[in-house]
Amino acid sequence: MVLIVISVLLSRRWTAPTNTKNKAGQDHRLFRMSPDKSVQDVNNTYSVTHLNLDRVVGQGRYSTVWLGKVKDHQVAVKMFPIHKSNYFYNEKDIYSLPFMQHPSFLTYFGCDEIKRKDGDGRLVLVLSYCPLGNLQEYLRKHTLDLMTFTKMALSISTGLAYLHTEIHKQGKWKPCVTHRDINTRNILVKDDLSCCIADLGLAVKIT
Repeated sequence: MVLIVISVLLSRRWTAPTNTKNKAGQDHRLFRMSPDKSVQDVNNTYSVTHLNLDRVVGQGRYSTVWLGKVKDHQVAVKMFPIHKSNYFYNEKDIYSLPFMQHPSFLTYFGCDEIKRKDGDGRLVLVLSYCPLGNLQEYLRKHTLDLMTFTKMALSISTGLAYLHTEIHKQGKWKPCVTHRDINTRNILVKDDLSCCIADLGLAVKIT
């Protein structure tokens, strides 16, 4: 596993940068949050009517990621079009498993549906935000010293090991989960330069 992580960090098979400009008809000012839902963290429960969208910070095959705010707390708002709902529900189900709280995973705050004035909508996951972006872009701009390299590799490998671990505790069960799409685009860099594993839309529970 450590060799896999090292190969991910050292890989130079980069892809072209994704255009994250807002497309016509997707102006976030058209979005309205559904009432009576909440975004939660350890200490607070916020109504999603307080969730404000700022700008697009990422674009993937199945979703668009916005920077958002709940009061003064920055969050990542991952939006799936309705026709990609299977990826939304799969990722939501994985994050909702028991014992999925780990330093190498994003914090999952909740989910909702956003409706637009034109009747279209988006399925939304609200997650913790990593301002340094994904590992692919970080490696393009920075050369790692040995200490940072080791810290990143350790956080990725421990996260993968935990994801793959079946846990039975306190009458609850977390199955082994395989990510199935691990690459530098799906690994995010945290403020302390450790990494966390993201994008669980293709993940599968092994039972």
